[in-house]
Amino acid sequence: MSSEKMPLQVVKEALSRSRTWPRPVAGGDDEGNRRHPLLRLNPHECVPFLESVYSTMEEESKLDATPSPRLLSTHLPYSVLPASITDMNKPIECKYFITLSCNTFFFNHRQPKDMLISFWHFINRDKSRDVSSSYVWESVRECTYFGSPIWDHILGYWNASKVKPDNVLILKYEDMKRNPTENVEKIAEFIGQPFSNSEKEASIVDNIVELCSFEKMKALGASMAGSQKVISSEFPNDSFFRKGAIGDWVNHITPEMAESLDKLLSEKFDGSGFSFM
Repeated sequence: MSSEKMPLQVVKEALSRSRTWPRPVAGGDDEGNRRHPLLRLNPHECVPFLESVYSTMEEESKLDATPSPRLLSTHLPYSVLPASITDMNKPIECKYFITLSCNTFFFNHRQPKDMLISFWHFINRDKSRDVSSSYVWESVRECTYFGSPIWDHILGYWNASKVKPDNVLILKYEDMKRNPTENVEKIAEFIGQPFSNSEKEASIVDNIVELCSFEKMKALGASMAGSQKVISSEFPNDSFFRKGAIGDWVNHITPEMAESLDKLLSEKFDGSGFSFM
């Protein structure tokens, strides 16, 4: 099925290492969480990658059989998405909610510093690699980090959100950690499935927040068992959940490294109106 003919989609986009935890939040429902797919599926199975969906005819047929609205994930920059999706003059056919991270000055929500440390731990789960934190740090400056340059990646969606806010919602990882209820309600409103007052009074939102919390998901067998193929490497599913903490970067990098990254990113985002705080 061509993306030109695809019914309403909801695409969750994120830079690598700020995506796994927020995935299931958009898929929550009010079944008392008894039938929630998270109880039997890994988050990557609940919200498949757009890139993998079109990798084989078999995967594409699964997408065809899924009722609209569909929930997909992607690492693709906004600039390379099909024009049928990004054309701002067309009616709303596809929506995006974006989870980002930031740092003390910048990505306050998954701080790039936290994001990079998370990525560093993640790629070192591949036993064939031995990557230093300084190497990962320099990958941002040299634009070899996954999804680089990250400022272009972020600003593509940020600028789109200003032109057509009904299509693109920017979320920050740290905001979701600190104010999960508010952000779950924001996502529900954005995808056209707002919670009613009776649902809120029945603690439906609270139940979804509890089930989709980082701690709960990390404890679920379905989230941790098995493995996922990432590009050419196979990673155990427990690689995708480490701490989910805010500010863990201070335990791994020097003040000089932090200052260097802060300066670079502040220069790249200067004048954009985008804030990580």
